[in-house]
Amino acid sequence: MSNNEIEACQRKYKELEAGKSGIYNTIGRLYFEKYKDSPEGEFADSVNQINKINEEMKQIDLRIKFINGIVVCTNCGLENGVKSSFCSGCGTRLPHTYSTDGMRCSNCGGLINPGQKFCGSCGAAIPQTETAAAAEPVSQVKTCPNCGCELENDAVFCSECGTKID
Repeated sequence: MSNNEIEACQRKYKELEAGKSGIYNTIGRLYFEKYKDSPEGEFADSVNQINKINEEMKQIDLRIKFINGIVVCTNCGLENGVKSSFCSGCGTRLPHTYSTDGMRCSNCGGLINPGQKFCGSCGAAIPQTETAAAAEPVSQVKTCPNCGCELENDAVFCSECGTKID
């Protein structure tokens, strides 16, 4: 065999190996999607780790959207302007802070934002001590005590309802 033939065989082998690796990746993704809500057996730890990573990525995505002036409704998922106090789709009160390193649910490890009474990942009730500890947001947004509208840090009056800010 010549060097060219050997190199051609090695290239073909690497192509086949890459194809096989892609198929393994697809099998893993399909398995995860099928069993992500009820992992069992030897794969449970890996599935739970991926679920936790996905939750952290979701929180980071929400934080980035918030920094860019978008607040996502926790009830219906609609994107709203950061100055909105309530979702324009379903009327749910909107969160005004997102934590990337806040408290975690003691049941599943999901991130807990200030004021949450239930975990957004698993639905577990958040004990008062965790809620109180999570009450210190990473980034505090000043809001009107009357209408809940976001205020500038140096605002003396609310631009929406006219309430005097102390």
